[in-house]
Amino acid sequence: MNTNLKIKNLRIILWLSVAIYTLSLPYAIVACNVIALRWSPEFAEFVPRLILLVAGAAYIFYSIKVKLPFKKMSLLIPCAIISCLIIYLEPNPNKHIHIPEYVLMTWLLFEAIRIDYKGAGIFLLVFLCSSFLGVLDEIFQGIHPLRFYGWQDMIINSSSSFIGILSLIGLREDQKNWNWINQLKKMRGSLFVVLLGILSAAVSCYMLFKV
Repeated sequence: MNTNLKIKNLRIILWLSVAIYTLSLPYAIVACNVIALRWSPEFAEFVPRLILLVAGAAYIFYSIKVKLPFKKMSLLIPCAIISCLIIYLEPNPNKHIHIPEYVLMTWLLFEAIRIDYKGAGIFLLVFLCSSFLGVLDEIFQGIHPLRFYGWQDMIINSSSSFIGILSLIGLREDQKNWNWINQLKKMRGSLFVVLLGILSAAVSCYMLFKV
């Protein structure tokens, strides 16, 4: 009973962390502005790259320490390529902070979801949830008076979530269980209601943005 209570409390803490983290994302620009005022705009622009460099170095160090096979360590290569493409193609350096933001988002979601589900399909499930939260983040920014909605940001968010998934795959054991997909098939009625809700929310947000 004590173990069940601990798991229940951990579940609440993790999902609450995901919710608070998602709601706080539109305000990350505040931290960037503070850094720019405290040091310089150039340093603020470099911070996301610095975070990625430190995270990449930590990943390599941990991989060597626990003696991960090369095929696991090599997953850092597509992560680096995607990150470089985002930084190269997105001229606004403030958008680059989305990369570490959504890598962390995938890690938080993974920890929250894996309490109740363990299997290979968890990586796809985490990616879908993280991408949807990226859409929600942009909707929040569209409503926020000091921020702007951007479909390009949704692509950056999803790409960054994919980086998070690759890093998770590199550090986790492979699983063969895709039960959650079968469970979704049994919930077609509920999923149809959820889909209607999403479409209604999309129409409502479109009308709100028009106003």
